[in-house]
Amino acid sequence: MDVKLMKKEQIEIRDFGNGLTLQILLDKIEGAKNLDVGTVSIPAKSATSMHSRPFEEVIYMVSGTGECQLEDGTSYILEAGDCILIPPDVVHCHANTS
Repeated sequence: MDVKLMKKEQIEIRDFGNGLTLQILLDKIEGAKNLDVGTVSIPAKSATSMHSRPFEEVIYMVSGTGECQLEDGTSYILEAGDCILIPPDVVHCHANTS
């Protein structure tokens, strides 16, 4: 794989409405074979829908406070600087509790 630099003006921002946005920084389209990297912005007191991915998902909390809730009701509270690993195919959602 060649080295790939993504400049900020090249990065697509996907708007899901109500202030929820997703930026895919790198994925297989940009040449990554085993990794997707992106940022998600979730407005205060809002959440994503329940979802799963066929690969591991790592969430790093940049600011504020949040929650990751699993389909079985298990809940994890995150603060700025915390990181969580979600295994493949685990149904979950993310919330901004700030």
